[in-house]
Amino acid sequence: MSFIEAIESGWAKCFQYSGRASRAEFWWFFLFATLVRFGFGFVRMLGQSMPTVLLSFMVSLILLVPTIAVQVRRLHDVGHSGWLVVVLWVLIGALIMTSVRWDRLVALRQATTPDEVALLFVAFATAVAWLRILFLMIKRGDAGENRYGSPVR
Repeated sequence: MSFIEAIESGWAKCFQYSGRASRAEFWWFFLFATLVRFGFGFVRMLGQSMPTVLLSFMVSLILLVPTIAVQVRRLHDVGHSGWLVVVLWVLIGALIMTSVRWDRLVALRQATTPDEVALLFVAFATAVAWLRILFLMIKRGDAGENRYGSPVR
């Protein structure tokens, strides 16, 4: 699958969480989404006005939907449940929330050991989940049909 085909497929199947996605489809779409996010991030960095910040945020949110869909289909290609993506995003959200809370406590000089332990636990769990999913995204898909359907090549 080419770069353009992967982009077209990602957008065409942006609400499709069933089926399979090849490594090429996932990585090409991931590259496209990353380049677009970096481009809008650069524009936001040049002009810190509210419209550019809002536009960059909206583009990231819009790209999140097809990115998650292609991640789920990619996991299906290697025979794993797409719910792993949900686990990863929940952990990332928890990491953001605990790190913001911890930063506030440090600023107030009220950081306590339980908060530090919670942050380290969430950070460790997020890293493990991220590495596991990265390994699965790199892994060659199942050659034949699996419980999620036939391979897409």
